[in-house]
Amino acid sequence: MCVDMTNRPEFLFAWFAIQSLGAVMVATNTRSSDDELQYYLSKASVRMVLTESAREAHARRASGPDIPVIPLDRELPTWSSTARSAYPDVDPMDPAGVQFTSGTTSRPKGVVWTQANYLWGAKVSAAHEGLTAADRHLTYLPLFHTNAQIYSVMATLWAGGSVILMPRFSTSRFWPAAVSHEATWSSMINFSVQALLERSIPHDHHFRMWGVPVLSAKWEDTFGIPMIAWWGMTETVTHGVVSEIQGRRRPRMVGRPATGYELRLQTDDPPGGDDDSVTGLLEIRGRRGISMAHGYLDDETENEQAWDPDGWFKTGDRMRLHADGWLEFVSRDKDMLKVGGENVAAAEIERVIATVTGVKEVAVVGAPDAMRGEIPVAFIIPDESAASNEAIATAVLEECRRTLADFKVPREVRLVSELPRATLEKVAKAQLRETLHAEVR
Repeated sequence: MCVDMTNRPEFLFAWFAIQSLGAVMVATNTRSSDDELQYYLSKASVRMVLTESAREAHARRASGPDIPVIPLDRELPTWSSTARSAYPDVDPMDPAGVQFTSGTTSRPKGVVWTQANYLWGAKVSAAHEGLTAADRHLTYLPLFHTNAQIYSVMATLWAGGSVILMPRFSTSRFWPAAVSHEATWSSMINFSVQALLERSIPHDHHFRMWGVPVLSAKWEDTFGIPMIAWWGMTETVTHGVVSEIQGRRRPRMVGRPATGYELRLQTDDPPGGDDDSVTGLLEIRGRRGISMAHGYLDDETENEQAWDPDGWFKTGDRMRLHADGWLEFVSRDKDMLKVGGENVAAAEIERVIATVTGVKEVAVVGAPDAMRGEIPVAFIIPDESAASNEAIATAVLEECRRTLADFKVPREVRLVSELPRATLEKVAKAQLRETLHAEVR
């Protein structure tokens, strides 16, 4: 059954009812087009769509005449039986959910989770986050995504805590909601933290912890809220790398390997540098159907490419392992540029540009170039204190020339008012690349 809804209580009711029946919840991105939703429904062989009135027309266009569409804010489906004794016995390894990855150059893949995956994610996430029955987890990330489902909802319910559900992130409503409901925990993303940096911080909030993608001394000092960092994917169910609730803080780092997972790097170079760090593509191994997803829906080719015969999953993420065992995120493998034969991580350039006064957000992508294959182009959103566009561009290029090798310096800086967004407000770099490619056609 497909649940195509924004964040609302009916989503949670549908989710748990479906899985109690032993059926499979297919959670879909509410920003999808008719064509994309139609693909999800077909790929997952969906037999019913549970939605809301505002999305009903969209769901009916995508589902066609043969799939019932029920807006749960207006009517309830009729089950064949509501007797508790009629509920089927559910095996822990039975499929329980499907989430579609965002996809870049091809159709999204359906990631299948078992009943055991949900329970593993709940228990382990709650332990990583140190949640208790007294916690109130402010949840604004979309419920169709792993982060909200496992890091927030399932983890909190496992601990016996409460979930404060927001329809979406709102810079103006975040603090009022947090204060009035006495939120103690929240899973944060870069976009949200950066937005809140421009707001005053109430002294009467109750937050005792935030979960973030990377440790930042600036964030902790500004908000006065302790933070843990984590890394995970839909395929890993929960955090495969995590820092400690109490203990050492290492700015810019993510953490150490989490219990229940094995990690290794397919390294680029031998150890070197001041801390003998090594960089490479991260691979992770766990138990399929428990600590790792069951696999990709009806796609053995993708499964064989992603998991090797020994069970190692190729994450496509590039990490740096330091001598003390801490891991630092470098870039997505697909986010690497090939400039005149040199490999360049877009994240490396972005980290430098982000330090320049007047830069609110930056995304670096490769533009096609006849001589060098690709050249770096920086798209920048200036902040309110920024000087003229020309002054910002000049400062960015000066800092890049001072800090980076010449082939890593952007050949162009573009000042924009907004950037295209994908899931969890991540920058949709594929759209930026398409813009640059279209200009040279």
